[in-house]
Amino acid sequence: MDWNAAAGDWHQIKRSIQQRWARLADDDLDHVAGKRELLIVRLQELYGFTPAEVEAELRDWERHQDPIMPPAGFRTTSPEGRASFPGLPHRPS
Repeated sequence: MDWNAAAGDWHQIKRSIQQRWARLADDDLDHVAGKRELLIVRLQELYGFTPAEVEAELRDWERHQDPIMPPAGFRTTSPEGRASFPGLPHRPS
């Protein structure tokens, strides 16, 4: 799951998260706001998961999610067909 894209579609995703982990309140998920690390911390606090358990839980949930499409106009390749990652400097080949 692309957590950078998740932040842009957070309203939809947080409903799915609440279905899996019902102890998470709206305020919890508003604070998390699409940040995987914050979700891990909150799940550990609410459910008492060990780091390995929360990682396994989250990976299982991620595997069952529909792919998140990048926003319109978002390019993953350069005009030359090379991989392009916004925010990273271009290195000539």
